Amino acid sequence: GGTGFAPWDRSWLCNSTDCACGTSDDTFVAVPARSEAPEVSGMPEAPKRSEHEPSASASEDEQNHGTTNDAAAASDEAPDEAARQTPPSLSMIIVAFQVIGILADANLAWGSASTSVMGTFNMFNVNLSMIASECTVGSYALQYVLAVCLPLLVIAVAIAALAVAKMTGLVEALREVSLRGVADTVLFPVAPLLYIPVARATLLLFACTRLPTGDYVVIANPGLKCGGETWLMVAPVGAAAILIFVLGIPIYFLLTVAGQSANLFERATFARYGALYKLYRKPYFWGEVASLTKRLSLVVATVFLADVQLAQIALLLGVLIVSLCLVIRFQPFYFPIYNSLEFRLTAVLLFTLVMGVFSYSDRRADGSAGSADRVIFVCVVLGLVALVVVAVIGFATDMMQIRAERSGAYSATTERLAHVAEWLEKEAVDLDPAAAEALTTAADAAESATTGAVTDVAMHDL
Repeated sequence: GGTGFAPWDRSWLCNSTDCACGTSDDTFVAVPARSEAPEVSGMPEAPKRSEHEPSASASEDEQNHGTTNDAAAASDEAPDEAARQTPPSLSMIIVAFQVIGILADANLAWGSASTSVMGTFNMFNVNLSMIASECTVGSYALQYVLAVCLPLLVIAVAIAALAVAKMTGLVEALREVSLRGVADTVLFPVAPLLYIPVARATLLLFACTRLPTGDYVVIANPGLKCGGETWLMVAPVGAAAILIFVLGIPIYFLLTVAGQSANLFERATFARYGALYKLYRKPYFWGEVASLTKRLSLVVATVFLADVQLAQIALLLGVLIVSLCLVIRFQPFYFPIYNSLEFRLTAVLLFTLVMGVFSYSDRRADGSAGSADRVIFVCVVLGLVALVVVAVIGFATDMMQIRAERSGAYSATTERLAHVAEWLEKEAVDLDPAAAEALTTAADAAESATTGAVTDVAMHDL
């Protein structure tokens, strides 16, 4: 039908005069003719204007050039819900910096210099202890409540502000949006960025260890007895934060995308929920939930296994290695640039963790840094420099790609088709002549598609 997205190219389904037809047995991929600008884009575009609503810009183009650039006209006629308004690479980079911060606090016998330089990344973790210690705020209980509640308060205030703007009519675009939709407008982009800081601050209270005296104390604050008066006073706050945010956000995201899995690329659904999955390929629409699970695993390892270093190291290495392998194997992001960036960021994080493993294995009997501390520090600095370089290059490339996408000079679908054509040509040489000819034909079709030629590819023939 003409009311949804074509999942293979994520552009709005075009009308019957522009698209090739398909039957129940054949699936066709249609791309625009050479005389027209490609309608395929990396993200969905708004449907064309109705014949009863002629576009002034389209009419002008027809007078001057004889043809209508449908992609440009569509972008002028209606907002593109799927367009990348801000570079997604920024959130990926912030999360990587947050992981460096929690690795700095891991009990891996880091030297003071390594801890100091890595600890600067805790500014991305909204770490209240960096600006307000227990002495300045008066008590640990107050410090804990502030660390847990301030980020949540920011989210609540943002949601309340948008709700007021909706009800008072200050923002016209919010008039037809439900209150839940208003809340999701804030939660979908903001909650993932605050997930590591809030999860870590919340779970610290519940990570206890047993002293030789038999008492249980909080690992992060040995002066606080688990089950003591102060602990019991703030534990309900932590429990509520765990239910509402630490566990609640991933579950809510999962239920949201799972409930819409049958119509992910219909326009109304994409406009409402697309922020949760628009960066991922269709089979991996749950990618954001998997990413939150990965972050929670890293936090759990650094918080609850702080005094069981071997188990901590094993879990941290396992999470990062599995994440790296999954990105290589499945390429979950629809835009190739994010697969490359995620791989590079994870590789640098893994390198930093390996330096932590070396530091722990080189520790002295008293648990302090060993003789190789200077070498490890140099390697850590080099790793952090590499992380910053990867981040800067990734962000700059993302910005340029978004600008090119808006001007029509870039299409993720075109890039993916080029990769498909290259792979088909490479595989064809090892097959029998009939299969090789079929693959070569398909490769030629993909190459033609990248140049804008009309090509109908019957997928079952492949």
